[in-house]
Amino acid sequence: MTKHKTVSALSKRFLACTSTRDAVKCLEALPSDVLDEQLQQIILNETLFHEVSKKFPAALSYRRSFLKALITLLESSGLEVIDDIYSIYGELVATVEDGNAQFGYVTYVMDDLSHITLKESKALVLGGTTGLTTWVAAKYLSEWCLANKELLRGKRILELGCGVGFTGLTVCKRCSPASYTFSDCHDVVLDTVRANVNVNGLRGDVQVHIEGLDWEDASRFNVRRAERSAPGGHAEKAVG
Repeated sequence: MTKHKTVSALSKRFLACTSTRDAVKCLEALPSDVLDEQLQQIILNETLFHEVSKKFPAALSYRRSFLKALITLLESSGLEVIDDIYSIYGELVATVEDGNAQFGYVTYVMDDLSHITLKESKALVLGGTTGLTTWVAAKYLSEWCLANKELLRGKRILELGCGVGFTGLTVCKRCSPASYTFSDCHDVVLDTVRANVNVNGLRGDVQVHIEGLDWEDASRFNVRRAERSAPGGHAEKAVG
């Protein structure tokens, strides 16, 4: 793997908040003499100083952990670490976490370099819900939707248990539905979805609605209520 491809892979892993150990592991394939001061600066520019990262930063704890893993890798290879890396790491360690420390932004880069940025919780359970982080199942469902775009194009879609919105935003950005209704039973999840819809700047060609719906106790009345609230009338497809 070339330097360019290696740094690109590292950047994607960092933005997606992949395990820091796995994120920096791709650098091990490079000869140690390649990881010079110039490349270390490029790594900083494509991770913590990345345009998306500066606007929508990962959780403080993740940024600390990433730099610690990077420093450990460089030092264990006998390389001199540039001052900027040490300086930024020191600043992050000295930063006091505030009430928003449980949240950070995670950015998933698509194959065509478009991306989806989500506000997520670093905790598996927060506020009595597990819906504030992107589950692997949501990624698999999104992959299925991308492979079956023709089934969703021009349709009114209702999602049951939308979580932070990964699947819905993927469909809205890549599958051209007529409308999409995100539904969940937790207010904090719905508030997070609203924020994520705004962050991703969905254009008006897809009508979006966000609806409270307890799908574990989804009576026919409640489902129909959610369907009626969908822009354009009854949902034609349901996902979840």
